[in-house]
Amino acid sequence: MLRTVPARWFELLVPRESVSRSLEVLARTGVVELDAAVEQEELIAVPSLEKPLARFAELERKFHKFWPVPKLPEAVRDQLLERQLELAMARIEAWCERAAPHIERIEQVSRERGELELLEAMCRAGIGKRKLDFGDLHARTPEMVARAFMLPPESDTPPLADPILYRRLDSSEATWLLVFGREAQVQKLAQAMEGHHARSVPVPATLRGSPEQAMARIQRRLAAAARLLSMHNRALEGLRQKYRLAEALGSLHRVSWLVAHLDGVAASEYMARLHGWTSDPDGEVIRRALDRAGIPCALGFPPQPAEREAPSLTVNPPWARPFEIFARLVGTPGRNEADPSMMLAVIAPLLFGYMFGDVGQGAVLLVAGLWLRKRFPATALLIWGGAWAMVFGVLFGSVFGREDLIPALWLHPVVEPLPVLAVPVLAGAILIVLSILLSGLEHQWAGRFSAWVFGEAGMGAALVLGLMSLQNPDLMLAAAGALVLQFFGLAWEFRRSKGMAFARAAADLIEGLMRLVVNTLSFVRVGAFALAHAGLSLAVVSLADGTSNIVISLIVMVIGNAMIIAIEGLVASIQTTRLVLFEFFNRFLKAEGREFQPLAPPV
Repeated sequence: MLRTVPARWFELLVPRESVSRSLEVLARTGVVELDAAVEQEELIAVPSLEKPLARFAELERKFHKFWPVPKLPEAVRDQLLERQLELAMARIEAWCERAAPHIERIEQVSRERGELELLEAMCRAGIGKRKLDFGDLHARTPEMVARAFMLPPESDTPPLADPILYRRLDSSEATWLLVFGREAQVQKLAQAMEGHHARSVPVPATLRGSPEQAMARIQRRLAAAARLLSMHNRALEGLRQKYRLAEALGSLHRVSWLVAHLDGVAASEYMARLHGWTSDPDGEVIRRALDRAGIPCALGFPPQPAEREAPSLTVNPPWARPFEIFARLVGTPGRNEADPSMMLAVIAPLLFGYMFGDVGQGAVLLVAGLWLRKRFPATALLIWGGAWAMVFGVLFGSVFGREDLIPALWLHPVVEPLPVLAVPVLAGAILIVLSILLSGLEHQWAGRFSAWVFGEAGMGAALVLGLMSLQNPDLMLAAAGALVLQFFGLAWEFRRSKGMAFARAAADLIEGLMRLVVNTLSFVRVGAFALAHAGLSLAVVSLADGTSNIVISLIVMVIGNAMIIAIEGLVASIQTTRLVLFEFFNRFLKAEGREFQPLAPPV
C-alpha cells in the first residue's frame, strides 16, 4: 500500500498465574509490541531474584567454556518464577560441583600440552643439527639454569644472549635460543627479551638426548595428554546429560527474559492485563496462539490512549518488501507519509539496470540473488537489478562485454553517447515530478493541501510543461506562467511577513528553481556510469581479442567480467541509492513515524 497503516492498540486479559507463558506465546507470534502500564494500574510484583542471578553470573564467568548451548525447554505448565529459577540453579550448582575436579584437571593437562607442543616444535627445528644434546642443558649446580626463548622467524640474536647462548635453532615457524648460565644472567636476558616479542619456555629435566629422541618422548607424552583430555571430556559430557545442563541454562535465560518484560504488566488478584500494539488487525493470530497453548484469554481492541503514539506498519506485497530497505535508511514513514517501496521496486532496478546494461553480467547477478536470497534477504534486490540489466543489455547489444554476439535493439553506448546521457535526465525529471505529486498526496492526507498548492504545485507544473515543451515549444510560455503563479502563491503563504512577503517569495522561488535544476541534472550520472560500464567492457574485450591464444583470451574475459561485475555492480548500487535518497526522497519522505518493534522471544 502507498500509505502506512498505524498498528492497532490491544488489551489482553489472562489468568495471573499464566502471565509468564502468555508473554512467551505472544512473543513467538511476532505481531505484538508491549506497552508499559500507566501509573494508576497495579503492577505485577516481580520477586527479588538478584542474588540467584548474581550467583549464576559468577558461575557463568568461571565455567561458561564448558557449558553446552542453552536449550529452551517447552513451557507446558504455569510455574512461579522463583520455582523455575530454583530448579534450574539446583541442577547447575550440582553440575558445577561434580565437574570442578574434571575441569581443573583439563585445564592443567591443556597447559602441559601447550608447553609440550612448543618443545616439540623446538625439537623439530633441531633435527639434523650435529652435536646437539638437550641433556647438556641440565644444571649440575643449583645456580645454573637452562631456558628456551621462542622469537619470530629470522630474528636477530640479542647481544645479552651471546655469553650464555648454547644453541640457536631456526625454522620457518620460529627462531629458538637455547641458553644455559647463571640464574641472574638468564633472568636479565628474559627481561630484555620482553621487547623482542619473545616467549620464555622452561626446559624440563625430562628433555634429554638428541632432538629425534627428545621429540619421540614428547610425542608419547602428548598422546597420553590427549587420552587424559578425552577421558575427562567424556566425564563432563556424562554430567551434562545427567543434570540436563542445556535445559537448565535455557530455563535461566527464560527467567531473565521474563523478569525484563514483566515490568509494566498490570494485574489484579486473579487476572493480569497486557496491552500494547499489534500488527494483527483482527487478533486471529493472537487468539489461535493462546488457544493452542491452552491459555484462557479475553482479547479486545479499545481506542488507543491519547498520549500513546502508534507505530507505523508498511503493508507491501512480497515482491516489494526487499525495497523497504531504502525507506529504512531514512527512518520509518509516518501516518501521513507515503511508503515508496512499491514504486522503488520499479525505479531502483531501472536505474541500476541502465548503468549495468549487459545480458551476461545481469544474468550472473540474477542467479546470485536467487541463490542467496533465503540466507541474505537483501540480496533479493539483485534479482530485479540483474533482470533489468539483462533488458538493457538487449537494448545495448552487450553480452559479457561483447557487442558482436547480438544486435542492439536501441544503440551501442560507446558509439552514440549523447542519447545515453539525455535519457536519464528526462527520466530524472519525471521522478522529481512524481516526488512533488507524492508530497501533494501527503499534504492532502494531513489536511494541508492548500499549502502544497501555494508552495510546490507551481514548480511541479512548470517542470511538466517544460518537458512537454520539448515537443511543443509554445508550452514554454505556460511553464513560465506556472512559475509566476508559484511566486504569488508563495507570497500568499508569507503574507504575515507583510512588506517582506514578496522578497521571501522571490528568494524561495529562486532557491526552489535552482534545486529543481540541480536535482534533475544530477541524473546525468546514470548515463555517465552506463558509458563507463560500456567503456570498461570494451577494454576487457580488446585485451582478450589482442591475443591469438584462445585459452588466454578466455581467462582474460572471465577475470575481466568478474572485476566489472564486482566494481561496476558496487558503483551502480551506490549511485542508485544516492539518487533515491537525495533526489527522490527529499521532497516527500520526512520519516517521522515510529518503527513497530515486536516482542522478541527468549533465545
